[in-house]
Amino acid sequence: MPRRLRGYRPAQVDALLARVREAWATGSADASMSSGHVRDAVFDLVRGGYDARAVDAELDRWEDALARREHDDEAARRADLDHALAVIRARLGAAPGNRFRAPTGRRPGYRRHDVDALCQRVDARLAGEAPLRVQDVRAARFPAVRGAEAYDAAQVDLFLDRVIDVLRIHP
Repeated sequence: MPRRLRGYRPAQVDALLARVREAWATGSADASMSSGHVRDAVFDLVRGGYDARAVDAELDRWEDALARREHDDEAARRADLDHALAVIRARLGAAPGNRFRAPTGRRPGYRRHDVDALCQRVDARLAGEAPLRVQDVRAARFPAVRGAEAYDAAQVDLFLDRVIDVLRIHP
């Protein structure tokens, strides 16, 4: 741009575009660079700066690309959440005492009655009938038992991990 005309401060534009390109290249879903950040960008006007129309057109392309990626990422997260909820609801739909397999061999497991009590709390929370926080699930402890009164600990732990994931998204 000729020196006498005003345009966007080159250092500011270059810094933003470098951040945008880095976020794009790394696939970063980082909150520090989103389509909204690109849309809200403001630059100082200086003599000899970059042509505003050309920069705005480039930023529009980046904003659109980032918005498409954000939409796709959100759709994938939603699909993951729907799957996790389906798995959780399937377990909760089983009769108490039959929600998880028994431990194999002589390994101890978690006492069924206590796990089923937490499952009832999870079910009530998902139905919107009772509070249950991530911290409550993390703090759950079950006595180790063997035999017919036990659920496989690894299977229960995996289930509780999914419950925590769902509760994080739907506090």
